[in-house]
Amino acid sequence: MAAPLSIYMLVDALGWELVRDRGFLDDVLAERRWLVTVLGETPAAIPTLLTGTTPSQHGRWTRRYRDPAKGVLTSAPPFDVAELNGGVPSIFTDMREAGIPYECFTPRRGNDAELVELAAARAATTRARVLFVHLTGLDAQLREHLHRPATVAALVAWYEGAIRRVFDAARRGRPDVRLFVLSAYGVTPIRWTYDLRRDVEALGLRAPDDYLAVYDPTMARFWAETPRARDTLAALLGEHPCGTLMSVGELQRLGVWFDDARYYQLLFLMKPGMLLCPSDRGGARLAGMPGYHPSEPTADGTLMSTVPVDKAVDHVTSVRGALLEDLVLVTPELAA
Repeated sequence: MAAPLSIYMLVDALGWELVRDRGFLDDVLAERRWLVTVLGETPAAIPTLLTGTTPSQHGRWTRRYRDPAKGVLTSAPPFDVAELNGGVPSIFTDMREAGIPYECFTPRRGNDAELVELAAARAATTRARVLFVHLTGLDAQLREHLHRPATVAALVAWYEGAIRRVFDAARRGRPDVRLFVLSAYGVTPIRWTYDLRRDVEALGLRAPDDYLAVYDPTMARFWAETPRARDTLAALLGEHPCGTLMSVGELQRLGVWFDDARYYQLLFLMKPGMLLCPSDRGGARLAGMPGYHPSEPTADGTLMSTVPVDKAVDHVTSVRGALLEDLVLVTPELAA
């Protein structure tokens, strides 16, 4: 009997709010649910989904960080899921160690349209047990167009058609094909903007002598060089109406606390829908952004499947276990 083919389609930013009220592949799906995400953007959420561990455990959170040894700000290279073929244990590690043949289609091999073409062609003929396809283009489109309902509807329809094309091609070549559509996070609509940098610079502190700062679109991160700088920053941020100075306890609960302080000493998270603008990435007023508090409903990711999935799978850290169950590498109890 031929082995089944599982197609794992990871679509960045295809959050639950986008598909919840749409008939997205309703004729083939057996499961549709939201996934609670982690605090952070793509560099945090994708490794979390693939490893089943939090950023505190796998170590990846954001590209811009302070080198603990040198004490200077630096940037990690762009993340690609293919990096997880080694290093941090992930679903790729699981498949490799179990001798499960798989093919991986990531942005290093083309844009979303090109990857769909490649994956559909391989789906019809491959002898692999798994096709893993990572589509990233929706994220940028939603950041620009989230306030345009017709454009959003067209984008969602394109991705629905693209996923269906790969699935249908596979079913022409194999009798048993399973489809998992995954997204690690959603995009929150932007309602307001605020220039937090202006307030910080008005404190009279000097950068980099007194502090270092990174201004991301949904949060500001600080490293204080003196007790006075830390107290001054904390006083401003602790009472600021545009967000929350996150406590150590909350950051630990969310799985984004780092003992070496490489990503921050103080973290100020903007209110959902409030864009820190201008940020270190520019002054454009975006329509949407990921990276707000995971309790924000628009931040939820998505899990959809043509086969049943344990109801306990409700967080991005649970997805690896669900895929292991699909591969018959764990029992349902362990997968949950």
